[in-house]
Amino acid sequence: MIKNKLKIGVLLIIFLLVGLVGTQYASAQALSFTADATVTIGSANYTASSGGAATSLVIAATTLTAVVPASSTFTFVSSDRYTLNNDQAVSQQCSASQNSISISGPLTIVITPDTSIVCAYSTAKKTSSAWSGSPVADTVAPTGTAVSINAGATTTTSTTVTLTLTATGASDVMVSNVASFYNAVWVPYVSSMSWALPAGDGIKTVYAKYRDTAGNVSAPVQDTIGIGVAAPADTVPPPVTPATPATPAQKEVPGCGNRTTGYSTVDGTSCATNTPATPATPASPSSSTRTSFDFGTKTLKNGSRGSAAMELQRFLNQVLSMGLVVDGIIGPKSIAVIKKWQKEQGLVADGLIGPLTKAKMNASVKP
Repeated sequence: MIKNKLKIGVLLIIFLLVGLVGTQYASAQALSFTADATVTIGSANYTASSGGAATSLVIAATTLTAVVPASSTFTFVSSDRYTLNNDQAVSQQCSASQNSISISGPLTIVITPDTSIVCAYSTAKKTSSAWSGSPVADTVAPTGTAVSINAGATTTTSTTVTLTLTATGASDVMVSNVASFYNAVWVPYVSSMSWALPAGDGIKTVYAKYRDTAGNVSAPVQDTIGIGVAAPADTVPPPVTPATPATPAQKEVPGCGNRTTGYSTVDGTSCATNTPATPATPASPSSSTRTSFDFGTKTLKNGSRGSAAMELQRFLNQVLSMGLVVDGIIGPKSIAVIKKWQKEQGLVADGLIGPLTKAKMNASVKP
């Protein structure tokens, strides 16, 4: 038998009958609600408003059947603004804080709440201080959404950070340290909140999405920050000094070498007019050129994150000039290029950066 809760504050003695279809409350006379009563259907709570009356209430797994006597009314409210479908086409009264239906007797009605749809209301239907009419479709999710960690900082030494949450038209926000939002919950929208990052060094990502009063949910947004690793941003290397070509001797005095003072050791001629050849100078390497990379011990692949992933991105920028943002997140673009590189190096082109690929990469940058 399905057990549902009905907490009713009444001044009458209620005769409780248990049937196969659910939990039934009935009385020979109308039950007068002298206070708001909580009705639980499934996992959601609703309210039977004070001042209403019914001769019978039957709660099933997903429905409430109410028998409203003549000259009486029964008001059923969802403070979560869930849609209150019913078999008598009674109109729903949707506001910013609730959705409700009011039934005038005599009438028997079956109410089937839908917790997957939240009603929406329109300012065009405002009359005095109340909202009236049937729910109006609202399909526009919050706009201008963003999340920023520590005001856009790239590194931090603490797992406790401050999030700046930005959205237009949002009533709620959901924040998570994982893209799936597993175990995350909706909370009232605020523009700033304290947040705890996962423990340990590496690149940390925070995800956020926003919901409006109509239940429309925005696409997720995200921001990253590094703990114990370099800031996830590229730096511009200093320019390389080009090589200087050798210049041929214009008038070399034998016995003077590179001197322009003194006299020749061959014949005593003055070296003042000696113009020796200038030797070539090699190009100076960029100070950012690396000769080895720490790719870590784990196999890197699409979706890998952390300091080892940042090293791989630096290798790809230096050796293959990919121009990647060094954010510690390996994506499909990098994997596609790595597969081509592996094939050229005679390795298995599987896009997995294991011990053999790592060794080949470091060997390719040895001086």
